[in-house]
Amino acid sequence: MKLRLLLLSLLLTISSFSQELLSPKPGISIYGSPCLIQNLVWSCTPRTCDSLIIMAGDSIEFCTYQEIHLNVDTAYWLQWNFYGAANLADTIYHGYPNQVPICHYPRWDSAGTFIVEVFYNGWLSAYPTSDCYQQGPSHWFVKVVVLPNPNGVEESVKTEISFIPNPSSGKFTLLSDTPRGQVTITDVSGRILFHTNEKEIDMMMYGTGVYLASVIDEDMLRTFVFVVE
Repeated sequence: MKLRLLLLSLLLTISSFSQELLSPKPGISIYGSPCLIQNLVWSCTPRTCDSLIIMAGDSIEFCTYQEIHLNVDTAYWLQWNFYGAANLADTIYHGYPNQVPICHYPRWDSAGTFIVEVFYNGWLSAYPTSDCYQQGPSHWFVKVVVLPNPNGVEESVKTEISFIPNPSSGKFTLLSDTPRGQVTITDVSGRILFHTNEKEIDMMMYGTGVYLASVIDEDMLRTFVFVVE
């Protein structure tokens, strides 16, 4: 009898734990794709979402996603930090009684690498043993890489220097209508790959992806985008 009760208790515990793991987890969505906390029990551990690559002048859709409630308790709050966004303040705060989902559309006009941080603080029904109000907020990180826009205001400058063909499988020829200096090749995170004075550029060893080429020409730094496919 005792063995039966022990087995029954064990089964109930496993069932309860499994249900908790299968419960919705708090998250945000980016362009409609969710980025959930994804850890097993404690929902207050920071989550790093996939990095994003956009062109200067583009905006991104960020929304709340499941198990985030701002309409039942004054202690609940939500905070967005869109560092470097041209159209939104660095910190946006939402508290009771906002309904969810809540969406924002930050736009980055300048090239560079930026970080978005989102915080949520509140009790989560998916995690009855975890209270983020006591343990600390749920926290998301998103890296946004903004590339120079070849169709932007500097187009007349950028067309004087270019790579052909673009995109290419890895072999490029540098075209320039004016005298040029040393060309610096970087990846989208800003890491320098190499410098060159040659007109023939070989990217075969670096693999597919988006890259930047920068050159100081007539005392002006010019940057353009090229793609290895």
